[in-house]
Amino acid sequence: MRVLKSIIRRCAFVATGVACVSLLANTGFSQHPSQGFYINAGAGVALADEVELKNFFGPTGGTHLGLDTGAHFDFSGGYNFNPFVGVEAETGWIYNSFRHVDGSLSHAPMMANVVVRYDRPNCKLVPYAGAGIGGDISIISLDHASGNGVIADGSDATFQFAWQAFAGVRYRFNPQMSFGAGYKYYSVDPASWDFADFNDSIRIGRANIHSILVEFNFKF
Repeated sequence: MRVLKSIIRRCAFVATGVACVSLLANTGFSQHPSQGFYINAGAGVALADEVELKNFFGPTGGTHLGLDTGAHFDFSGGYNFNPFVGVEAETGWIYNSFRHVDGSLSHAPMMANVVVRYDRPNCKLVPYAGAGIGGDISIISLDHASGNGVIADGSDATFQFAWQAFAGVRYRFNPQMSFGAGYKYYSVDPASWDFADFNDSIRIGRANIHSILVEFNFKF
């Protein structure tokens, strides 16, 4: 319930942004190939920086946890105002397992992005860059992980502020479809979870993830 209330409170602006996009799309201006709605899907590898373990049922003395290379999937839908600027809402899934602990750290982004690009009919390549803010559902899963005399087993989720920046290039096969690759930097505020009936019993510092993605874009 705590996570659900936080999601509702902090993500209301995402729904507002999507509503604004829909309003702008129906203002009556003429459409052209670089203007209109689109969807974008991506998949690739997620390279997570070490995270600081600040608390595990007690102080941990600045312990850092490494994470193995994981997977990143994302899906977004948005609106291009012209050949250079668009806005979108994005979600997805990022998964990394801990290197020396039986468990994993996952993220479900809920982002509002602004995208700038060069999308002209005389150029098949479409370079782009963008940035976004929003929230992240951070999920920690542990399999009998021990520390400070306590064993933690199970999963818990919390909601934190997140931001990202990204860039890449796509090749346009026709006016509607393009395929390419990009880099995404994703950062989540420090998070805490409840285990064994103790509030905030596990806390980590900021989570930073570098992802390399292949992407498919379709314009309506």
